[in-house]
Amino acid sequence: MVSQLASLAEAVALYRGRRYGAARRIVDRILREQPEHGRAWELRGLLWWAVGERGLAEGSLETAMTLVPLCPAAAVALGDCYAAVPRCELSGSLYELASAHPEASVATLLAAAAGLDGLGAPHRSVRICRLAILRDAEFAQSYYDLGYYLKRTGAPPHIVEAAARQAIALAPDRLNYRVGLAGFLAQRGRIAEAHALVEHLQPAAIETAHCPCCLDRLASVFETVGDHERSAACRARSQALTTRHGTASQREVDPCDGC
Repeated sequence: MVSQLASLAEAVALYRGRRYGAARRIVDRILREQPEHGRAWELRGLLWWAVGERGLAEGSLETAMTLVPLCPAAAVALGDCYAAVPRCELSGSLYELASAHPEASVATLLAAAAGLDGLGAPHRSVRICRLAILRDAEFAQSYYDLGYYLKRTGAPPHIVEAAARQAIALAPDRLNYRVGLAGFLAQRGRIAEAHALVEHLQPAAIETAHCPCCLDRLASVFETVGDHERSAACRARSQALTTRHGTASQREVDPCDGC
C-alpha cells in the first residue's frame, strides 16, 4: 500500500508537469494490481480529460465515483464530459459539487464557473466567482471572470467595469485584461478611455491576445485614433484565432484539491 501511495503521488506530479503518458503508465500499473483503487481511477480520468479524450475520461471518472467521493477537479472534469453529451442537469450538479467543496482551489472554482456559464447559467457563475474572491482576494482572474459573467447577466456597466479594473490593478501586465476592458469601453463609445488602456501596446504583444471579439473592438479603437498599423495587427490576429480554433481549449485545474 505504501508503494502504491508513493506511485500515485509520482503520477500526480507527472500530471502536473504535463507528462501525461508517463503518468498514465504508472496509473495503469496501479490499477492492474488493485482494480478498485478509486484515486487511481480518478487520476486516470483526469489524464484522459487533459488530452481531450472525453469518452475515456468519462468512463474512468464514473468508475472512480463508485469507489470514492470525487475531488473537486475530477467533479469539474466529469461535469465537462457530461456537458459535451449533453447531460446538462448532471453536469451542473457536478460543477456545483466542486464549487461547494471547502478545499477546491481558486482555479477549480473558476473552471466550475466557466462550466455553468456554458450551460447558460451565468448567474451561478457570478456566485462562484465571488466565492473564489473570498478564498483569495489577490487572484486577478477571479475579478476578470466575475466581470464577464456580470455582463452576461445584464448587470450595470459600471459594475462590470469595476470588476475588470480590479483585475488590471492586481495584474497590470496581463494583456487580455486590458484588451477585454478596452473592447468593453469601446463598445460603449468611450474611445479615449479605451485607447488609454492600450496606447502603449506593441504589435508583437497583440500576437499574445486570444479573444477575437475583443481584438475586433480593439481594432476599432486604433482605427478611430488613426493608428492603422495596430488596427491591422488586431484584425489579423482575430482572423487567425477564428480560423485556427474551432473549440475552446481544455481548462486546467489542480488534479488533487480536496482529495
